[in-house]
Amino acid sequence: MNDIVEQAVAGLGYELLEAKRDRRGALQVTIDSAGGTAPVGSADCDKVCQHLNYLLPAEGVDVSAVAVSSPGPDRPLTKPEHFQRHRGARATIKLRAARAGRSSYTGTIGACDAEQVVLAAEAAPDAPEAEHAFSYADIAGARLCFDARKYLREQGRTQ
Repeated sequence: MNDIVEQAVAGLGYELLEAKRDRRGALQVTIDSAGGTAPVGSADCDKVCQHLNYLLPAEGVDVSAVAVSSPGPDRPLTKPEHFQRHRGARATIKLRAARAGRSSYTGTIGACDAEQVVLAAEAAPDAPEAEHAFSYADIAGARLCFDARKYLREQGRTQ
């Protein structure tokens, strides 16, 4: 199913960030502009949603509903390209299996390639600040951390 959704989204000029089913069988899709260069609006989401509502049944994919959204400020990072695009940004990485008693790391995205990402992790109560390399296969999920202060500065407003 993910291949069908990814091809359909790409065919409309968008990038698939995430596609997952909830426990009721609804498909939740998160899209971005191709290359993440422009904001995604409600008209973009409606366009993709309508297309998927026609395409998925024709492809034999049974879903109870389709919901399409933009990534927002805490956008998911699901591909090596996403990590590369957001080098220097803060992110939280959740691991499939705990490492040294931790399954979640928050820090700054550093070096990354097709195999792994390096995170300059912030100190935890039981661990000092350090760089950690994670293979993409070990990552259960990752998201950017929204920084309200940075956002306000970029908008010309101070806090």
